[in-house]
Amino acid sequence: MKKILLSLLLCGFVLIVLTGCKNDKKIEEDNEVHSLEKCSYKEDDNWINYFCTFYQKDDSGNFTKIYGYEFNRIDLLKKDTNDKFYIPIIDGKTGETINTMEPGVYTLLNGEKTRQEYLKLSDFLDSGAFNEENFESKLKELELKTIDENLVIELYKSSLNEEEVSHGKYDYLSFASSLDIESGNGVFRVGYMIYNGNIKFAKIDYINKDGKFLSTLVNDNEATEDQIEDYNNLLLLEKEIVEKQIFDIDVFDGKTFDTTKLKELLGSVANNEN
Repeated sequence: MKKILLSLLLCGFVLIVLTGCKNDKKIEEDNEVHSLEKCSYKEDDNWINYFCTFYQKDDSGNFTKIYGYEFNRIDLLKKDTNDKFYIPIIDGKTGETINTMEPGVYTLLNGEKTRQEYLKLSDFLDSGAFNEENFESKLKELELKTIDENLVIELYKSSLNEEEVSHGKYDYLSFASSLDIESGNGVFRVGYMIYNGNIKFAKIDYINKDGKFLSTLVNDNEATEDQIEDYNNLLLLEKEIVEKQIFDIDVFDGKTFDTTKLKELLGSVANNEN
């Protein structure tokens, strides 16, 4: 089955692993588009949820034939503390886990509590043993505990009515990753998701010496006015990255941290993707 499994691109069960994973969609030699996808997204807390439906041409040459699906949740900033997230390094001969590795981003696939149910859900989606009318009832038969089945149903239905995903400036890449850089007594972290060559999401945060995220301080009403201003400026940077589809952008002068390192970090991300 020819489809992009974003679970692999977002650092999952692989024997050869990197902290940030990427892959290229196969491009036919005649440059003709042989498949397309429609995706729906929903954010909650620090998680990005998505469901993609993949289409190929029917006998009339129209993209109406569904040949695959993908659902996942991504924590680009790795803020979640309710699970243990890691990539198992597998011995190719014995099949045993010989070590673990820190993932570039957190997903259902590299979460200890969610991994098995994610694989169960993926097998169900790969089977295609359902249609639009019975998807909900068939999904409920899986009796998922760690994955919100109502969220899966909602995104599945909305994906069917989404517009085709266009190809962006970053070729056919689809992946997610994050990078850190030390600054003062803390760390800047930039997490991002590129889908089909488009920067779909960009997240920026500052983690202080106590391991607390600036966004958490703001949301918990523990931030100062200067911290709130810096946080709002980070949100504006995130928006600008997505709107302009570039990482190497001008940054503001921070009141509670030095943004020189943030500029350097964004430049590093830009160099990685160009």
